[in-house]
Amino acid sequence: MNSTPRLACIFLAAGHSTRFGSNKLLATFRGQPLIETIFSSFPCECFQHTTVVTRYSQVAKSAIQHGFSVTRLTCAESTLSQSIQRGILSLPDGLEGCLFSVCDQPLLHPQTILRMVAAFHANPHAIVAVSWQGQRGNPVLFPAALFSELAALQPHQSGNAVIARYPTRLQLVEVKNPWELADIDRASDLMSLENNRLNHTG
Repeated sequence: MNSTPRLACIFLAAGHSTRFGSNKLLATFRGQPLIETIFSSFPCECFQHTTVVTRYSQVAKSAIQHGFSVTRLTCAESTLSQSIQRGILSLPDGLEGCLFSVCDQPLLHPQTILRMVAAFHANPHAIVAVSWQGQRGNPVLFPAALFSELAALQPHQSGNAVIARYPTRLQLVEVKNPWELADIDRASDLMSLENNRLNHTG
């Protein structure tokens, strides 16, 4: 009997990057597109299934090159809840949990993801999320029992709505450095993170 939980990872990569001014996932970060930094450093070997929810052809191409499946959004699908729903509906049967990851935290350390998986392994009914000084951030790992609630999110809701229903299930994994949770909304954010010396791959 295999004691390792069967997990999926869903990358949410369909945002419009309104504040950035262009598609931030394709912006150059340390010599390569930001999305390549995210995909290359993520420990996807921990997951039996990895899919990328996106509306962008270049992101889809990168995902395929990394061996991930792709779930494409239609032009009419524009909300975060729709991305989550499409991701959930694309998952195979038999999973015990799914990690939802945004694609604009380039300093998130792979070891942090491994610690999240270990925490879920120890408590497979938990909602496992990263935090800094008790402040929850992304990514978040949900147990399969909550997939139906994620698939039923209302427009403009996010996974936060499900987390709020189950406060006693939430288990936080503290990051080693707050920069791990820093995301990129504006071009100035990208420059700030690019100059940060935190090594997200070592």
